[in-house]
Amino acid sequence: MAGAFDGRLFAAIRQGAPIKFVWEGVYVTYTYMTVLKGGPNTGNAQRLIAFLNRAQIAAGWTQGTGYPGPNTISSSTCRPSRSRRSR
Repeated sequence: MAGAFDGRLFAAIRQGAPIKFVWEGVYVTYTYMTVLKGGPNTGNAQRLIAFLNRAQIAAGWTQGTGYPGPNTISSSTCRPSRSRRSR
């Protein structure tokens, strides 16, 4: 048993590695995006965050990386094997 980032494990599993997940006892960590007040590109930063939160874009992120996206609606556009982990 070992701890690892699940996106990397999903990539290894897709390539045929004989490993499986055990989710009992895990903890969740979060990543944040922020827009700095008074920053030089706040409008562009807000547009980027809005773009990344679109369901189709967030679903593509999840399918490509194995990590859940910021938009919980995106799970409805993912394949079932990827979406169940972001609920």
